[in-house]
Amino acid sequence: MKNSNKSFGSALKGMALGLTVGTIATMIFSSNKASKKLKRTAENTAENITSMFKMN
Repeated sequence: MKNSNKSFGSALKGMALGLTVGTIATMIFSSNKASKKLKRTAENTAENITSMFKMN
C-alpha cells in the first residue's frame, strides 16, 4: 500500500511541475518581444551551422 501512495505522490508532483513549466513557456512564447528574439536566435544558429559545412 505504501508503494501505491508513493508513486501517486510522485506522479502528482510530476504533473504539477509539468503544468508550471508549460505555463511559463506559454507566457514566454506569447510575449511578442521574446518571440522575436527567439526567432532571431534560431535563424542565426541555423546560419552558423550551414556556414560551417560550406565549401570554399
